[in-house]
Amino acid sequence: MKSSTQYPLVCVLAIYCALFSVEITLSVFSSGHHLVYPLDDTYISMAMAKHFAEHGVWGVTPFGFTSATSTPLYVLLVATCYRFTGAADCWPLVLAFTSGAFAILLADRILPRSSKGRLIALLSIVLLTPLASIAHLGMEHTLHICLTLLFAWRASVVIGKSKRFDWFLVLIIPLLVMTRFEGLFLVGIGAFLLAIRRSFLLAASLLMAAALPVTAYGALALSRGWFFLPNSLLLKGTKFESSFLINILVMNFHALVLLRKAPHLIGILIALVAILWATRRAETWAPGRILVWLSLLSLIAHVVFADVGWIFRYEAYLIVLSIVSIATALPLVESLQAKKLAYSVAMMAAAVLLVRSFRIFTEMPSITNGIYSQQYQMGRFVSRYYQSSSIAANDIGAINYMADLHLFDLAGLADTEILKRKRLKSYTTKIIDTEASRNGVQIAIVYDSWFSDQRPAAFGGPALPRTWLRVGRWRTLNAEHLGSDAVSFYAVQPNEESRLREALRAFREILPSEVTVLQD
Repeated sequence: MKSSTQYPLVCVLAIYCALFSVEITLSVFSSGHHLVYPLDDTYISMAMAKHFAEHGVWGVTPFGFTSATSTPLYVLLVATCYRFTGAADCWPLVLAFTSGAFAILLADRILPRSSKGRLIALLSIVLLTPLASIAHLGMEHTLHICLTLLFAWRASVVIGKSKRFDWFLVLIIPLLVMTRFEGLFLVGIGAFLLAIRRSFLLAASLLMAAALPVTAYGALALSRGWFFLPNSLLLKGTKFESSFLINILVMNFHALVLLRKAPHLIGILIALVAILWATRRAETWAPGRILVWLSLLSLIAHVVFADVGWIFRYEAYLIVLSIVSIATALPLVESLQAKKLAYSVAMMAAAVLLVRSFRIFTEMPSITNGIYSQQYQMGRFVSRYYQSSSIAANDIGAINYMADLHLFDLAGLADTEILKRKRLKSYTTKIIDTEASRNGVQIAIVYDSWFSDQRPAAFGGPALPRTWLRVGRWRTLNAEHLGSDAVSFYAVQPNEESRLREALRAFREILPSEVTVLQD
């Protein structure tokens, strides 16, 4: 009997492992038999973890503090692994895959005991997220999913029982928030529902448990001359103005833009509203309905304040939480008509997600090859010829993980002065020139298309200084998910031209076949 009840879990874990193995194998073969991550952002976390483990410096480089991540807990986990084994490329992948497996185990614990319902829900988590592809990123998102489920599950029980206090719930919160700051949405909503239930002490405790680590991290950043919030959040989140009415318009516009970029979230939104309507006659504070409310309000908060993007990683926690919430609430639906509506809407939302997941799964080897052909080669190049040099760049992950550099970040993710200028709308070519001189920049590795006085890219800036001499360019074949298909190499200091030209000529011999060297 026990083996039959474990069948859905074992089956789905096997499918998760199989999909992950196939994707990793294909990606390794597409990347010259190297383990390469599909995002340069992964290498930013790896660079920070490496420098913290080896030098005790919380930074993208080993030469100074940088508040460039909104996932300090995950960076600490990777750094802990590096501390014992050295900076092995595999650790982010191991941690992400393991966290994904734990998320499946936790979802199985939360879901109703019906074998058929559990199997469908668990399969939906793996196939619709898509969990294997999210794990392949080697980032914090699967851990965020796991902690989100843990908090939401416990909160639904505590809120349902109107408990006055719960230590377990309070202790989860710092882990959740320090994994991704989006955890603040879920904590705030949980505190709001607890306040409605008149559990004021616990509601206040939740808010305090969330505020303390954020405040501590912010105070550390301020003491080092950085912003209170990490630069990554300030670059990607909603941009607020001084006027309250303008902020309302900005938030609504931001939400509409995000939903246009991620129409699959509209289907989830409709499905959550439909399940709330279908369970309207059930007990108001049933855990299943509370989970749906937590999912719905978190989704709304996310589209108003946060972002969606590359390989659907930012919204992955919302998809998993929504699947578990809907599956948990469905047994509360009583009338046949309401059941038909709930199932129909859920299936339509699932169909959209499945198409999206299939596309990203089949494209992942090509995406990985793009990173291998561009950022990975940039990292190899600087580690061979420009170790410990001062370099300007706009994609900063692989180059700083593979080499110890003095970095001038033209995007502002790891440069507080550039971010200040962007926020003040005073980022100019003269600022680039001045900051490059102040930092002693020798060469620059940039996307030309990101820098223009007319229409710079979101993470780019004004036109580059005319005194910078472009010495070479690489064009990458698989560039759909890259910032640009071509990366340019500039000699910032005149005496660097011959050295850079010779280094590019020598490195050309070992570039992969997918890279075309363009003549200048």
